[in-house]
Amino acid sequence: MPEGHFGELLRRLLSGDSRGFEILLQRHGPALRAFVRSRMSLELRAHESCSDLVQSTLCELLSDRDRFD
Repeated sequence: MPEGHFGELLRRLLSGDSRGFEILLQRHGPALRAFVRSRMSLELRAHESCSDLVQSTLCELLSDRDRFD
């Protein structure tokens, strides 16, 4: 599997490699934020920024990564 392949980066992320996370976020962060932004309610937008919501979600995922399947 090539170094920059999604599966390899995900494996690195799940094993605790922060560089894998950085690369994944650089590549997919803008699309992820756009996805979240397009689905946020007006009420949620009044209280949370899209970037904060994405960041919080990713932090929760990382803190619980051993349960990720």
